Amino acid sequence: MSPIFYILRKKFDAIDEITGYLRERIYEGESLEDLKFDGRDDLTFLIRDVNRDIERLRDSYNPPEITEMIDFDDGTRTISVAIGGSYIRDVTSKTNEELLAEFKDDYLKNLDSYQAELDKRYRDLAGKGYLIEELLDF
Repeated sequence: MSPIFYILRKKFDAIDEITGYLRERIYEGESLEDLKFDGRDDLTFLIRDVNRDIERLRDSYNPPEITEMIDFDDGTRTISVAIGGSYIRDVTSKTNEELLAEFKDDYLKNLDSYQAELDKRYRDLAGKGYLIEELLDF
């Protein structure tokens, strides 16, 4: 997993942790209003920040660097691709343009997946009153 998506995943883990904390406190008898500045604000800011992170990542895509290693007689070649601090080696017959388009498509699909997951959690948490709506700006 690239470092970018690892950081997003860790933020989703934090959302789960705060949500669990709030559920436990509510189960113990506290009201949502009592938790306004004891978890609900943190959860709201975290949801907002993850949404901003996803938009920022979508707007700042940088294509990976493709290095050709060996060309073979059958039209295939060995390549090394630098993505997110790691390298992928592969044998392919695709052009660099095809590979770059494929990498961008995969990157955007990954972000779409995170956005869909965030939207689902937002609807669930807002529906239960866990979020402080006036702190959100999206």
